[in-house]
Amino acid sequence: MSAALEVRLQHALPGFDLDAALSLGREIGVLFGPSGAGKSLMLRLIAGLMRPREGEVRLNGRILSGTAWVPPQERRIGYVFQHHALFPHMSVLENVVYGARGLPREKALAEARRLIQEFRLEGLEARRPKSISGGQKQRVAFARALIAKPELLLLDEPFSALDGPTRVHMRDCLARLMRSLGIPVLLVTHDLAEARSLAERMFVLIGGRVLQHGRPEEIVQEPASEAVRELTRAG
Repeated sequence: MSAALEVRLQHALPGFDLDAALSLGREIGVLFGPSGAGKSLMLRLIAGLMRPREGEVRLNGRILSGTAWVPPQERRIGYVFQHHALFPHMSVLENVVYGARGLPREKALAEARRLIQEFRLEGLEARRPKSISGGQKQRVAFARALIAKPELLLLDEPFSALDGPTRVHMRDCLARLMRSLGIPVLLVTHDLAEARSLAERMFVLIGGRVLQHGRPEEIVQEPASEAVRELTRAG
């Protein structure tokens, strides 16, 4: 499978250096690692929410960071944050429509209503985020990320705010959707069970470095280093 997303990034924060690379086809990739490994930082750099010190982000052959700089609103990237980041003063419908950058109003409304139906949110269009459940908030966040038909979907621990049974149910439901999108999906987690159930390709990130990548079962069965072995054993 040819790479749709190619990333090579170096970035420095106080007390932390990121120097990591990955490539991903039209599949679900999982950035797996402990807290503080640089996983969320990688997503922010790919999305253009931060400028890397050095390196390149290339999506479907288009340079987004490196010799060129494309602002985040022009990158065709959908982003689902850990705590959904819905606007509390907006309704469900308004939150979904907000993601439709550049679409005419009527087309945006029609697409938002289609996604609301697809995500089984009918009847909640006028509700505010505080009055819907965690699973419903997550589905609103996914709909908002997908309304602009992104070329890449980034997910920052999207299931972590849900309780156990809801988390497993939503993970299974949305995994089917993600595999049907036909675009690269890059998801962050520190939960090994989640990584193994979702990833078609897993990247083990420790201390700002990708120490191993491949199919999850291959990594668990044949860790490339003691650090990877300990992480996958403890995960």
